[in-house]
Amino acid sequence: MSTIKKALVRIPVLGYLLRLGLSIVQLPRYITQLKDTAQKNTLEIENLKQKTTRANTKIIELIENNATLESELITTHRKISELKIHSEKTHSKPVAVTNEANMSDAQKSNILADDHSLDDFYVSFEDSFRGSEQVILERLQVYVPYFKALKKINSSKKPVLDIGCGRGEFLELMKTNKLDAIGLDLNETMVKLSVKRGFKATQANAISYMADQKAKSFSAITGFHIVEHIHFSELLQLFKESYRALENDGFVLFETPNPENLSVGAFSFYYDPSHLRPIPPEFLKFCLTYVGFKKVKIIPLHPALEVSYEDEVINSTVKKLFGPQDYAVIGYK
Repeated sequence: MSTIKKALVRIPVLGYLLRLGLSIVQLPRYITQLKDTAQKNTLEIENLKQKTTRANTKIIELIENNATLESELITTHRKISELKIHSEKTHSKPVAVTNEANMSDAQKSNILADDHSLDDFYVSFEDSFRGSEQVILERLQVYVPYFKALKKINSSKKPVLDIGCGRGEFLELMKTNKLDAIGLDLNETMVKLSVKRGFKATQANAISYMADQKAKSFSAITGFHIVEHIHFSELLQLFKESYRALENDGFVLFETPNPENLSVGAFSFYYDPSHLRPIPPEFLKFCLTYVGFKKVKIIPLHPALEVSYEDEVINSTVKKLFGPQDYAVIGYK
């Protein structure tokens, strides 16, 4: 039958009419296929429109949230300025104010170290805003592998130095992992709390303390949420002194709030009135590299929310709002 059909199709007039007839017979099927394809395309276009609408809505929400944060930041800055002015009027000392312009950074630091009127305030502040000791201990667990790699350095002879030891959570972590550690803090109340808990802690300025130690005295030097409190010239001096005081193959580790998270950089960072300014991760990494540390890397920490979107623009924007709230830099000698 197929052979006959092919033969008929080849006949000039009859073949043409036969092909035309076959096309007319098949036309409804072709039209149905075209309709199905058009319907599928319409559905895909509609889905794309819906995704675009949702993405635009998200972006608008993020922009509105950012505007709210900026407004809250302006209000916070104004309140901080008012508090500073009020504090200066209430607690100013004419002699200190008169001579402050002629004081060196070291002299100013000594004055702050001798003034302990806010020591108890900062203990209460940490309890309210930093988190409980148990929460901080759990967060610090992420650093344990770095310290386990220090076993070739004898910590009884080359202890770990923790600058700004506070309530002693990190000192407790070191003790749990059988590593000797010494804590430093300017806050008298904090030092007393650490000593009371059985840890080695000293009230001292970190730069002065390390300058009095021999070179290569420590296996590691740490500082959790301290760099944002220190003026840049002193911070660079701290890094240089840390490099001198650190044993070969030892490392420094500094954790600080992450300004790449807009909620942190624009708002929560300013909860602490003693904070100077947020420090971008890449800049802190550069500072350690500049003074001689090797294999310096950034460790993102404590995301506010684990989120992920297929759209890279939305994903990047959301990360700036809900990404890591803190980060650490680690560098080796």
